[in-house]
Amino acid sequence: MPILHVTVRERGGPETTAEEIVAALNVGITAAIQWWHREIFPGHFRLGAAAKYIYKKRGKQHMIRKARRYHHQLPLVWTGAMRNEMTRYLRVDTLKRRAEGKGKMHGPGYKNLYWRELTETTPGEAARMAKIVDRVSTQKLNGNQKATSRKIA
Repeated sequence: MPILHVTVRERGGPETTAEEIVAALNVGITAAIQWWHREIFPGHFRLGAAAKYIYKKRGKQHMIRKARRYHHQLPLVWTGAMRNEMTRYLRVDTLKRRAEGKGKMHGPGYKNLYWRELTETTPGEAARMAKIVDRVSTQKLNGNQKATSRKIA
């Protein structure tokens, strides 16, 4: 997953506490991670992804074996087991006291060999994720604002 650094200048009113801001940002981070997993991550296994995300070049013999055995040239796919398992499951964990979250996907043990390629993002995708964090956290904070009432004599 890409690391997004978000700076909050001012959100909500003066009655908004730091805990509410962190909670709202974590909701936004969760939404961005889920969007990335649903919309962007499957694209890592499609034709053209090797050029888009700049994957390590595979050897000629590797590509020939893959074409003969499995009849495809999809990047990061040999049998499809890793792709199928990793696109089905996502768990998002956030911290309570800091605006930080991580997405965890299940997959075979060899997925760790390709973690950089699996989590690569383009600058445009990172910008879209930052917009999601901003939009969702702002909506959460606007919904959290407490109504104040004064008695006028």
